[in-house]
Amino acid sequence: MGRAKYVKTKGAVKVHTVLDNRSVLPQYAVITDGKTADVKVARAMRFEPGTILVMDRGYEDHDWWLKLDADGVFFVSWLKDSTSYVIVEDRPSRPGRSCGTK
Repeated sequence: MGRAKYVKTKGAVKVHTVLDNRSVLPQYAVITDGKTADVKVARAMRFEPGTILVMDRGYEDHDWWLKLDADGVFFVSWLKDSTSYVIVEDRPSRPGRSCGTK
């Protein structure tokens, strides 16, 4: 999979947005230059308990995820291919349900 390249001759900005799930309107947004790492901005944000975050691989930071969990914040994220993990328990899925694996 290709990766976007930062080109010095062109300007770039990123908009990091938090949506209110009830109204589907932006709660707030942070605008950064194109070189700023997404996870750096996200770590600086504060989320209310019960918030659900949906993140890409670029947000993989296990220490931060532990803090989110301790703060009552739920999240879903892809893992990087290089992430090592251990399956603790296999559980059958309910009939008619897909587990969403590759």
